[in-house]
Amino acid sequence: MTPFETFWAKGYVKLDTPAAARKWVRHGDFRTDPAKNPLHTKSGKIEMFCQAISDLKLEDCPGQPTFAEPAEYLGNAKPGDVHVVSPHPWFRVHSQMANSPRLRELYYIQGREPVRINSEDAKKRGIADGDLVELHNDRGAVIAGAVVSDDIMPGVVSIYEGAWPRDIAPGSGLKLAGLCATALVTVAVWRFVVSDVTDKRARKFAALLCAMTGLMGWPVWSVGVLPSLNGSNLSGERTVRMALERIEATKKSKARGYYHWAWLKADSDNFGVRSGRYFISEGIYDLWGREAPAMVDVTVAQGALGAMVVTGFR
Repeated sequence: MTPFETFWAKGYVKLDTPAAARKWVRHGDFRTDPAKNPLHTKSGKIEMFCQAISDLKLEDCPGQPTFAEPAEYLGNAKPGDVHVVSPHPWFRVHSQMANSPRLRELYYIQGREPVRINSEDAKKRGIADGDLVELHNDRGAVIAGAVVSDDIMPGVVSIYEGAWPRDIAPGSGLKLAGLCATALVTVAVWRFVVSDVTDKRARKFAALLCAMTGLMGWPVWSVGVLPSLNGSNLSGERTVRMALERIEATKKSKARGYYHWAWLKADSDNFGVRSGRYFISEGIYDLWGREAPAMVDVTVAQGALGAMVVTGFR
């Protein structure tokens, strides 16, 4: 076991693969003796045709492997369309840690998730490396930072799965809404748990346990669920001018690095965008620190729940 001090100093832990794991073969026992070690199929063998599935008579799932044309792919794409693939992220596990400013600063493009695009496609569309681009279809849209590359085929773009919604502007009310949602769920769970419990001490203990669990779940609503719902449909994107009062960096708790913030003051007619402390990237922090602008541009959009979402700074 690696001592914590060593891990903290190096920043990572290398786990060696056991020798036995390198010799493991899927269905190895079946291959060695199929009669003694049958598979979990009706015949005990590898089946290229499954009668049970065939008997279900599902239009899109026959009993044998068959090519089914996707509803959307390059084979039926319209002129100008691109095929979007969403691989696992290099810097995180699915969406875990997608809200980490430190990780975002490692690979974000102008504060956005990167999208890899072929150089030929980029040239046709007038896109340069580092530009902000919009990917959209009939179901929604996302803004990403372009990474122009020949490592991806023409007609295909790649953007990581699991990105979190953009930062909510101050005064959105989602934290209060998250607290209310947490309280309602906590009370509902408590009522369900104690519905058949008559002992008063057991009911009090259940109430305490539910309350503690609810408080731990508050960030899930306030930072995860509600912002995700709010960010599912952004509309009315606009740029507003705000006065830059100051910038600051705060030390992260129990971690190396800093969070970067800007105190911005809004005019009374800034489309509901309020004054307050806004999270900014390290790049914006350095830029504004050097240039010290009196006024800055903040791009915002209204989310599905009505909360204003910050989509960019200039």
